[in-house]
Amino acid sequence: MKRSEKTIAKQNARRGRLARLGGEAMRAVRLPETTAGGFPRVTLLADLHAEIENHMGVLELAERIIRLKTAIGILRIEGERLDIRSAERESMLIDGKIVSVCFEIPQ
Repeated sequence: MKRSEKTIAKQNARRGRLARLGGEAMRAVRLPETTAGGFPRVTLLADLHAEIENHMGVLELAERIIRLKTAIGILRIEGERLDIRSAERESMLIDGKIVSVCFEIPQ
C-alpha cells in the first residue's frame, strides 16, 4: 500500500470513529441524531397545538394553511383557525384545529 493510500485509510478510519462518537454523544444526552442535523421536528398535542423546531421561516400564513421552509423541503400545516402563538428563530408554536401536517412534494 502506498503512503498516500495509508494516509487516506487512516483519515477514513478517524472519520468513522468521530461519526460513531457523535452518535454516541447524542444518545447519551437522549437526543435523536437528526436533531443535530437541522432536520425539522414536529410535535403535535392532539389536534390543537403543533411545535415545529428547526424551521427556516414562514412562506405562507393564512387561517387554513401555514407553510414553513425547512432544510428538507416545505412543511405544510392545514387546519381551521390556525394561528402562530409564538415564533422564535428556529422554533414555532401553532394553535388551532390541525387537520394535516405533511411535506410538499416538489414538482
